Amino acid sequence: MGSYLVGVGRGILDCLIKLDLSGQEIRVVLVIIRESPPTLSKIVSLLGCSKARCSRIVKKLVFMKIVTVDEDISGVKKTFVVNENTAQWMNVYKKRYEKTVDNKSNG
Repeated sequence: MGSYLVGVGRGILDCLIKLDLSGQEIRVVLVIIRESPPTLSKIVSLLGCSKARCSRIVKKLVFMKIVTVDEDISGVKKTFVVNENTAQWMNVYKKRYEKTVDNKSNG
């Protein structure tokens, strides 16, 4: 199990520990670290949750700048990587993001 995390810096893991992320959000980040760079389909297949749920989680992690999106030239295939610049991660904006999503859903 430890061999998957050999390339992950302790700083990234230390920052993940300090974040207020849900269990599913942590699992998505771990899949992205392990399978880097996975597609959304790969994340869905490994976690066994719905594509819609995984998509919402990934969007939240991208909003928080924990995860970045890489697109191929055609813009069709997207892959995800953990943002190694942990200073950019925005844990304090988690509640603000959720309010933004709730407002869009209600309006």
